[in-house]
Amino acid sequence: MTVEDPFDLERFVVAQDAGGTYSRAVEELRAGDKTSHWMWFVFPQVAGLGQSSTSREFAISGLEEAKAYLQHPVLGPRLIECVSIVAETKGRTAVQIFGSIDALKLRSSMSLFMRATPEKPLFQQVLDRYFDGQPDPATDQRLPLSLLVGIGHFERRLDDALDLLNAYTTDDGLRYLDYEQVASHDVLVPDDLAVTILINSRVHGSAFKSVQDFGSSLPLASVPTTPLEDSTPALRQQVAELIAEMASWPGFASSVATKILHKKRSATIPILDNQAIFGAYMNPAWPGEPSRQDSIYAVKRIREALDWIHADLTAPTNEATWAELHRLAPTRTRVELFDMVWWSYFRRVEPVRRTI
Repeated sequence: MTVEDPFDLERFVVAQDAGGTYSRAVEELRAGDKTSHWMWFVFPQVAGLGQSSTSREFAISGLEEAKAYLQHPVLGPRLIECVSIVAETKGRTAVQIFGSIDALKLRSSMSLFMRATPEKPLFQQVLDRYFDGQPDPATDQRLPLSLLVGIGHFERRLDDALDLLNAYTTDDGLRYLDYEQVASHDVLVPDDLAVTILINSRVHGSAFKSVQDFGSSLPLASVPTTPLEDSTPALRQQVAELIAEMASWPGFASSVATKILHKKRSATIPILDNQAIFGAYMNPAWPGEPSRQDSIYAVKRIREALDWIHADLTAPTNEATWAELHRLAPTRTRVELFDMVWWSYFRRVEPVRRTI
């Protein structure tokens, strides 16, 4: 172990090069039939799964070592080569290629590297092809829960989603989420503005008068309670138009509008905060520059935000994390979990700047 190689990745290179082992592994993979012993150091797994001295020697300590492995000039390309062969193999199951025990090791290895680099689809492709798309639960239990957001756009990985979820329990937003409104979920009344103060809505009298004047005409009852992760493009367009209509009222923009509407459709409508969502989540320059605070009114931009969040809620790479977060907070919708985790991350990276 050296400064240049803090994880001692050279141990894998030595093992793979010994006696032409790596070349033999590639030949066996191309033949679709693993017959010799090289699984531990060609498809490494996270530490804690194996008990033998060999499995412990070649165990990966965590996500940082897995990322370093992929960035290694020898090991990274070799792993991609081997995984690509497996992904492209036709007509054979993982058990037929590897045997029952090593098929389990393949699943755990793909799960580890998929979690380390969720932006690389190759590892998920192997899980899809051989394991019904499901990562290895034992591997996930040994890794911090990570969440990929902005998928397909400005992707960011939140490395400890559980810690971010727990951090939200000290935020006033928790009171907002827990508050049970008296008014119907299909009717908008001025009293609905009160709870938004907990999440810094900065509402004024003009917003109160707008709800008095226009609230009864808002077609809220026509919006189903379908969770956003199950929504169709047509439903997201309908929701975007509803938000934009409300955002056009005096005293409103999409931020305040969604802080009210989220309490009416907590599984369908996320909080589209002007800073946290439009100014940071959807801003490629953030956090290099502070989040923007522009108010958003346009249907197109609102629809884009809904589509982005929908992609994050439904991505296979995030499924295990959403499932675990829901297990820990079973009363929360997936939209609420997203709001909680992203807000905690946003405020961790960009704390409130207080003036004296």
